[in-house]
Amino acid sequence: MSKPLSQPGSIALIYGPMYSGKTTELLRLVQRQELAGKRCVLIKYKADTRYDDESVITHDSKKGSCQTYKADRLADVAPRIFSPDVDVIGIDEGQFYPDLAETSERLAKNGKIVIVAALNARFDRKPFEQVSLLIAYANEHHFLTAVCDCGVDATFTFREASDVEEVLIGGKKEYSACCRMCYYRKEKAMHDAENIELPGTKPAKKPRLSNQLSPFKPDFASKSPVPAN
Repeated sequence: MSKPLSQPGSIALIYGPMYSGKTTELLRLVQRQELAGKRCVLIKYKADTRYDDESVITHDSKKGSCQTYKADRLADVAPRIFSPDVDVIGIDEGQFYPDLAETSERLAKNGKIVIVAALNARFDRKPFEQVSLLIAYANEHHFLTAVCDCGVDATFTFREASDVEEVLIGGKKEYSACCRMCYYRKEKAMHDAENIELPGTKPAKKPRLSNQLSPFKPDFASKSPVPAN
């Protein structure tokens, strides 16, 4: 039989759409561990340079105060996060790491406290594989919602930008948080715009990853237009 851990580890997953406060909650929970005397580090996704090249930072410019390491894969910083000098690992933008679930589980087995902030789904509402796995591994789940333009809770992320890249790191010009009905409306408007047929021409087929039209077809004509961003 294996020996029990002298200090049990844990995995907390903070997930939701964009603009739901995931990074803010990540920094709050990490700071709470710092106040408890724990030795904490933050992991920043290397390609995310929207607000700061070095620090984990929120949309409203709040920065993490502890040591931060940048990585494309968690394996890149394995010697640092598995160090006996580290108690707590905070991981931002968890959906981008291909080894998120496996590494988080290994850290927890080694007695580490792991706190992950990640999107709940892609812009086309398909799951991120690593986040789905982590839902099963995590013993704490914090699901957050944003606020839709229409004023109700937003649980989906909609891509406003026309781009062929599957991974597009961006802000409010590229993405918005939507409730279900507003997601359907924006989805239909984008679908219609991409299939406009001009006189004497055929509709162009754009090589982009559009938000796939939902199989649900509510009566859009009887509804009010989508609120402006």
